[in-house]
This record gives sequence, structure tokens and C-alpha cells, in this order.
Amino acid sequence: MINLSAPGTEAFFRPAVSRRRNRDTQESAKLDVKFSPMAGAGIAGQAQGKIEAELAQLRRMRLASLFEGSTLVILVCMAMPLKYMAGYPLATKIVGSVHGFAFLVYVWVVINTVSGGGWRSGEVLRLLVSAFIPFGAFFNIGFLRRRAAVAARGT
Repeated sequence: MINLSAPGTEAFFRPAVSRRRNRDTQESAKLDVKFSPMAGAGIAGQAQGKIEAELAQLRRMRLASLFEGSTLVILVCMAMPLKYMAGYPLATKIVGSVHGFAFLVYVWVVINTVSGGGWRSGEVLRLLVSAFIPFGAFFNIGFLRRRAAVAARGT
């Protein structure tokens, strides 16, 4: 078991702020701030965490775009011809339901991604309009990869 009260272990923890009551004078609570040598490392760690969160969100966006685009292509290129040329309407019911779910997931992921900030209105419009065009979502994958590369560089 690790002894957290051992000398030298405070260097691995963030600054601790605690409230305590002075028993001698019965004053109101005072702040007792203890600084450790690692106090400045929190800011860099927070920035790194924000970049990693943005990269994870862009990765989810790419996957949702791929899933939505694939279901749209299957719907338009396979299910619709089966319905109208082969007389098999069940194909559009099945694939249409899957695509509807994929589209809703895609819009939800777009909203979550864009709500993080840093997106121009033209980029958001591109993400949404391309969901209605067959093969349009596949062009977003390259766009999202470039945006992830910029985010990974931290600029």
C-alpha cells in the first residue's frame, strides 16, 4: 500500500486548498493553500487533455460520417433499385430504417462536435449538407482528418 503521507509524495499532487477553523480565536474559516513543485504542470495537462478530447470527438465525427454515408449509398444504389425495378419494397423499409438511425446519430454527433467551438458556419453547413448527397459524407472524412491534424499540432 502506498503511504500518501510519506515525505516527498506531495510533489505528485496538485495544490491542495482546504478550509479549517482556528480553534484559538474561533474565527471564520481560513484558506490554507499548500503549493507543490508540480503546481504549474496542471495548465499544460489541461491543454493536452482538451486537445485529446477534441481529437476523440473528431474521430467520432469521422466514424459517424462514414456510417451515415455508407447507409445512404446502400439505400440509393441498392435498396431503391430493388424496390422499383425488382418489386421488393422490404429492402427500402429495412435499409431506410437503418439509414434514418444513422442520420440521427450523425446530426447528434455534428451538434456535439460543433458545440465545442471553433467551427465556422461554412464548415458546419458543409457537414450538414453533405449528409443529403450520396457520397458527400466521404468528402467530409478527408476534411475531418485535416482538421484533426491541425488540432494535433495544437494550433
